[in-house]
Amino acid sequence: MDVLWPWVLTAMVAWAPPKSDADLERYKAIAGDIEHVAYDADEEPALPGPEGRARTALLLASTAYDESYFRADVDRGEARGDGGRSVCVMQVWVEGRTQEGWTADDLIQDRTKCVRAALHILRGSLAWCRALHGGDRLGGYTHGKCVAPNRIGRARWARAFAWPLPWIALEVWS
Repeated sequence: MDVLWPWVLTAMVAWAPPKSDADLERYKAIAGDIEHVAYDADEEPALPGPEGRARTALLLASTAYDESYFRADVDRGEARGDGGRSVCVMQVWVEGRTQEGWTADDLIQDRTKCVRAALHILRGSLAWCRALHGGDRLGGYTHGKCVAPNRIGRARWARAFAWPLPWIALEVWS
């Protein structure tokens, strides 16, 4: 699609203002990768409806914000979470290989793989925790189990759903 990344970028900049021109360039690349994955016709969006792909893009950006604050050292794989098991801007937990067959280095070297793996985890969490509501359904991603109340999941959800959608974000234009 390649038209929504500026909108995703605007949300990212509002949530965590870049400190340098280099940061802004990296943010642009992250926003482009998020748009590429969220609007990939071969991928189901995490959220249904005519705004599903746009909200999926925002939920991915919101997740990256919470997981890495879009930090360069995390993006490059120099800083990892969970004892070194969580990598890339989405902090995907990797023990050996992801469900897609990717290694931690694969996710660090190819950010679209990182975002795609995160999308799959988000979709899995929403399905697994379907008895819960809103951000509590993100427990599979945030805690590895369904939990309520889920403060982290609720913050991600609220951030993604508070951001206004441009008219072009609707499915009829994708």
